Amino acid sequence: MGKYDETLTRLDEVERKLDRAEMQLLQRTALSDELKRRINVLESRAVMRQQWYAQPNDLIGGWCVTNVDKAPSAIDAEQGEREIADVFMEEAAHEMARLHNESL
Repeated sequence: MGKYDETLTRLDEVERKLDRAEMQLLQRTALSDELKRRINVLESRAVMRQQWYAQPNDLIGGWCVTNVDKAPSAIDAEQGEREIADVFMEEAAHEMARLHNESL
Protein backbone atom coordinates (compact mmCIF):
# COMPACT_ATOMS: atom_id res chain seq x y z
CA MET A 1 0.00 0.00 0.00
CA GLY A 2 1.44 3.35 -1.00
CA LYS A 3 1.48 6.60 0.93
CA TYR A 4 -1.57 7.84 -0.97
CA ASP A 5 -3.58 4.76 -0.03
CA GLU A 6 -2.47 5.00 3.62
CA THR A 7 -3.54 8.64 3.72
CA LEU A 8 -6.96 7.76 2.29
CA THR A 9 -7.34 4.96 4.84
CA ARG A 10 -6.48 7.35 7.69
CA LEU A 11 -8.89 9.95 6.35
CA ASP A 12 -11.64 7.32 6.24
CA GLU A 13 -10.93 6.36 9.86
CA VAL A 14 -11.00 10.00 10.94
CA GLU A 15 -14.25 10.53 9.07
CA ARG A 16 -15.83 7.50 10.80
CA LYS A 17 -14.69 8.80 14.19
CA LEU A 18 -16.13 12.22 13.43
CA ASP A 19 -19.40 10.61 12.35
CA ARG A 20 -19.57 8.67 15.62
CA ALA A 21 -18.74 11.79 17.63
CA GLU A 22 -21.41 13.75 15.77
CA MET A 23 -23.99 11.02 16.46
CA GLN A 24 -23.09 11.02 20.15
CA LEU A 25 -23.41 14.79 20.27
CA LEU A 26 -26.81 14.63 18.56
CA GLN A 27 -27.97 11.98 21.03
CA ARG A 28 -26.80 14.08 23.99
CA THR A 29 -28.50 17.16 22.58
CA ALA A 30 -31.73 15.23 22.03
CA LEU A 31 -31.53 13.87 25.56
CA SER A 32 -30.84 17.36 26.88
CA ASP A 33 -33.83 18.74 24.96
CA GLU A 34 -36.05 15.95 26.31
CA LEU A 35 -34.89 16.64 29.87
CA LYS A 36 -35.59 20.35 29.43
CA ARG A 37 -39.07 19.54 28.12
CA ARG A 38 -39.78 17.26 31.10
CA ILE A 39 -38.51 19.87 33.56
CA ASN A 40 -40.76 22.49 31.95
CA VAL A 41 -43.76 20.17 32.27
CA LEU A 42 -43.01 19.51 35.94
CA GLU A 43 -42.51 23.21 36.66
CA SER A 44 -45.78 24.04 34.91
CA ARG A 45 -47.63 21.44 36.97
CA ALA A 46 -46.10 22.82 40.15
CA VAL A 47 -47.18 26.37 39.29
CA MET A 48 -50.73 25.13 38.66
CA ARG A 49 -50.85 23.66 42.19
CA GLN A 50 -49.69 26.86 43.87
CA GLN A 51 -51.69 29.85 45.03
CA TRP A 52 -51.57 32.84 42.68
CA TYR A 53 -51.34 36.52 43.61
CA ALA A 54 -52.37 39.73 41.84
CA GLN A 55 -49.45 42.17 41.91
CA PRO A 56 -48.78 45.65 40.54
CA ASN A 57 -46.20 45.19 37.80
CA ASP A 58 -43.28 47.35 38.88
CA LEU A 59 -41.31 46.53 35.73
CA ILE A 60 -43.62 47.50 32.86
CA GLY A 61 -46.66 48.95 34.56
CA GLY A 62 -50.13 47.52 34.77
CA TRP A 63 -50.78 44.38 36.79
CA CYS A 64 -49.64 40.79 36.77
CA VAL A 65 -50.36 37.43 38.36
CA THR A 66 -47.51 35.63 40.12
CA ASN A 67 -47.11 32.35 42.01
CA VAL A 68 -45.46 34.16 44.95
CA ASP A 69 -46.54 37.19 46.91
CA LYS A 70 -43.80 39.38 45.41
CA ALA A 71 -43.50 42.14 42.86
CA PRO A 72 -42.12 41.00 39.49
CA SER A 73 -38.80 42.75 40.11
CA ALA A 74 -38.26 40.56 43.20
CA ILE A 75 -39.11 37.24 41.54
CA ASP A 76 -36.34 34.63 41.51
CA ALA A 77 -36.95 32.29 38.58
CA GLU A 78 -34.25 29.90 39.79
CA GLN A 79 -36.41 29.30 42.88
CA GLY A 80 -39.46 28.43 40.78
CA GLU A 81 -41.03 31.85 41.16
CA ARG A 82 -42.95 32.90 38.07
CA GLU A 83 -44.87 35.79 36.61
CA ILE A 84 -47.83 33.96 35.12
CA ALA A 85 -49.67 36.71 33.28
CA ASP A 86 -49.46 40.42 32.52
CA VAL A 87 -52.70 42.37 32.32
CA PHE A 88 -53.71 45.99 32.02
CA MET A 89 -56.43 46.12 34.66
CA GLU A 90 -56.14 45.41 38.35
CA GLU A 91 -59.56 43.75 38.36
CA ALA A 92 -58.46 41.26 35.72
CA ALA A 93 -55.39 40.25 37.72
CA HIS A 94 -57.43 39.76 40.89
CA GLU A 95 -60.09 37.79 39.03
CA MET A 96 -57.51 35.47 37.41
CA ALA A 97 -55.87 34.80 40.77
CA ARG A 98 -59.24 34.31 42.49
CA LEU A 99 -60.55 31.86 39.88
CA HIS A 100 -57.34 29.85 39.95
CA ASN A 101 -57.15 29.79 43.76
CA GLU A 102 -60.77 28.64 44.04
CA SER A 103 -59.91 25.58 41.96
CA LEU A 104 -57.10 24.46 44.28
